[in-house]
Amino acid sequence: MVTVSGILALGLILSVYGNHVLFEDLVNGQGDIKIGENLIIPAELKRSDSVGIYAIQIDDYDGESVSVHILNPSDIEIASDLVNDELFESTFPIDSDGVYKLVAKNDRTSQVKIFGVIGPEPDAGTKSLGFVSLYVLIIGLLGMVGVGIFAIKNRKKS
Repeated sequence: MVTVSGILALGLILSVYGNHVLFEDLVNGQGDIKIGENLIIPAELKRSDSVGIYAIQIDDYDGESVSVHILNPSDIEIASDLVNDELFESTFPIDSDGVYKLVAKNDRTSQVKIFGVIGPEPDAGTKSLGFVSLYVLIIGLLGMVGVGIFAIKNRKKS
């Protein structure tokens, strides 16, 4: 039982640590955006990252779209999308060092609450940490079930 509890604790610790590492370089912002206004989230990115990631979440999504644009350090649009869902995620190329901007435009007929994130795409090792923690938690939970079954079987014998 102690071993299984230790495995579960390790899985929880890896999960918390993995989420921290995964999101530490991402810049987020949120706000209630009125009709025709923008939410701008700037992030300092390095060319060595090569790929950036951005995500938008629309609270109380009602079917109306929001347009999203990524501007490079020269304020040239390098990516754009029309968000027609509650949650949207995509990538963009990082060609130079500098401040990249996520611009969410409210093209709707009403005010909208938007949460946005922009930053470098996490590397494969960082992403795998999330899967490792999930597998450790599953092993721990299966161990708990096994210990429970073992304890029930031993009680019936005595």
